[in-house]
Amino acid sequence: MRHRRMRPRTNRRPRVRADLELLEGRALLSYLVVEKGGRVVPVHVSDARRGQPLYSNGLAVKKAPQFYSAYTGPRLPSLNGVRATGYVQGTSLILSGTVAGSIAAHPTQASEQATYTFGIDRGGSSKTGPFPGRPHIRFDSVVVAQVTTKGIAAYVQINDPRTNQPGTTPKALPSSAVTVSGDEIAVKVPLSMLPSSGHAMNQWNVNFFTRNPNQKATFRGIASFTPEFTSFQIYVKPPFPA
Repeated sequence: MRHRRMRPRTNRRPRVRADLELLEGRALLSYLVVEKGGRVVPVHVSDARRGQPLYSNGLAVKKAPQFYSAYTGPRLPSLNGVRATGYVQGTSLILSGTVAGSIAAHPTQASEQATYTFGIDRGGSSKTGPFPGRPHIRFDSVVVAQVTTKGIAAYVQINDPRTNQPGTTPKALPSSAVTVSGDEIAVKVPLSMLPSSGHAMNQWNVNFFTRNPNQKATFRGIASFTPEFTSFQIYVKPPFPA
């Protein structure tokens, strides 16, 4: 009779497989951050609206900053997104995006201009987003900050989810709503300008993407996305605003 060789027992805990969908290829370059047991840990996801709900602390970080493969413009550090945040403060939504280089707060030439967009899914976005290769980046409203030689202008616009195109006239934000500090741009938006389209605020999803305004307004002018392939949930500290 052959005796089976017994392996020595160890105190090592068995590996637990997280109930998350696997990402493909470069999707691993982006992650959401959640709080667990008092610690902040990265959680890889392929779609923030599928599977188990995500309890994000309103932060998305890219391990390896990169440009969108379809982008055809100059690869400037000020257009290469690396980090984004979103959280509710009182009756306002505070959004911020960080890029790989300094943002020219007062551009003196066209090459320094940039457009920074926060695409927000409040629950009514289409099933597939408008950007080739990024079907999970979808939104039903945008908060846009334009940094040009004429100054900084910002607005909020609601999209038509059937066409992924602007569905309403943009509503301007005051210049004081936008702040630029080094490599970060932040926008303060009154929640009254963003009524829910189906989801509670703590389930809204956001993606921060940059655009080169000197190119035609097509997907080839989009320089980068943060996160790379999905979106992150904003952080709302209880009690939730009415």
